[in-house]
Amino acid sequence: MLSVLNILFLLLVFYFVYDYNKKNKRYKNELTLRALPVLGHLHLLSRRVHESLFNLMNQYKIKTIRLWLGDNPTLVVMDPEILQEIYVKNFSNFNDRFELPVMKWSSNDYRTLTCAAGQDWKDTKSMVIRVFSNIKIRQVSHIFEDQCQKMIKAMKNQNGSAINIKPFTQKYTFNNLCKYLYSLEIPYDNTNVANYQKIEGLLKSILKIWEISTIKFADMFKFLSPLRDVYFSLFRPEISILKKYINEIFQDHLKTIDYENPRDLMDILITELDIKKHPENISKIEDVGFDLLIAGYESSNLTVQWVILMIANYPEVQEKMYVEIKSIIDSQNVDKKSSNVHIRLQNRNSTPYVNAVIKETMRYKPSGPFNLPRKAANDITIKDIFIPKGTQILHFHYGMMKSEDFWLRPNEFLPERFINDNHSDVFFPFSLGNRNCIGVNLAQDQIYILVANIISNFKLKLPPGVDKFDETECLGLAFAPLPFKIILENR
Repeated sequence: MLSVLNILFLLLVFYFVYDYNKKNKRYKNELTLRALPVLGHLHLLSRRVHESLFNLMNQYKIKTIRLWLGDNPTLVVMDPEILQEIYVKNFSNFNDRFELPVMKWSSNDYRTLTCAAGQDWKDTKSMVIRVFSNIKIRQVSHIFEDQCQKMIKAMKNQNGSAINIKPFTQKYTFNNLCKYLYSLEIPYDNTNVANYQKIEGLLKSILKIWEISTIKFADMFKFLSPLRDVYFSLFRPEISILKKYINEIFQDHLKTIDYENPRDLMDILITELDIKKHPENISKIEDVGFDLLIAGYESSNLTVQWVILMIANYPEVQEKMYVEIKSIIDSQNVDKKSSNVHIRLQNRNSTPYVNAVIKETMRYKPSGPFNLPRKAANDITIKDIFIPKGTQILHFHYGMMKSEDFWLRPNEFLPERFINDNHSDVFFPFSLGNRNCIGVNLAQDQIYILVANIISNFKLKLPPGVDKFDETECLGLAFAPLPFKIILENR
């Protein structure tokens, strides 16, 4: 008679054989890499997943690759034509996100616009677009200019010193969001003001969420998901803290709202969703604020940091930017002493080189290796590639930005490539289709205003003894530069 251990051993062998065969299924006219039971193809990837995956696809000269990431069947795509087919032409089949435990946790249980599915996503997006288009808050450039003015004023106090730029850019992007959402801001000089602890708590919660929201083994193996849920509920209070702060802000708004003169996005949401008659909509308002804070904070912040690092490493690029900006200042007789904001959004079309530097930075140092994953709702064949129902789709953004198939000398920082060509057929850093980044215009505007005015106010220099900043990315949900200090010399 078989013992319990023997039965368990046989079941384990059966599972390994079954799992091996499932993960090594061959598809017509496709490269099939050998997958291991349980692990799938994880053994082919290093800790720097984006680099090992890019090298793997280059080795086999392919733009799509089918992998098993643990239990997750995945199609990695760095072909812009196939992405157009998936995200645009067949959007209805790829509308929903691929569900991962970390996304469930960081998206408030899939309720936010970023991660919601089906009709919930459609309803939430429709509501957000309607509110965004409200004429009373459509123009937000004055918020960006005001924050730029304050940030540069604080930076000028550091003239000649080597400073860490990160706290300044964090507060700039955070304040732009909080002013737009809640009419709140955190001071650049850390002066204690009303609500300071509340909004400082918001910022710290967001930073912690970003720090721990990296995809780990528990996202790839279903049997580990319950353990991760327990871990988050017992030891990771950041989400509940952030929700608590947002609820306090909401209650303050309810007490002080003037329905005829909305101050910010939260006032508009309270009015649009008629909270007095429909109190059940309170959670929707809080979820929108939650989502915009999480999704909108880090990408713009990191892009500005990368731009500053790159133009410090390439002084000839910085000089070209300054010459272009100075010509605008001189032609418009801007009084540089009366304000730190010399360049405004209406000047953007007159500064093609500044625009090119920002775009090239976003190409050369993309905000992350992948866009958020999608899921195939049904079996479908796209350009002879069969995509089974339930497949995770990963837009390999890093790979597309580094491929010689799409870029001349992709490993060189060459802003000139964007002067007469937007490369719109391959360059979409904010994704594409109906589920692209809803805040793309806000992100681009605040990045442009800050970068242009930093150049108009400062000459950026490397500290003594530093020939060039290290351009290696810190790994995480987004790519951050390694810590660096820069010298700001007032112009």
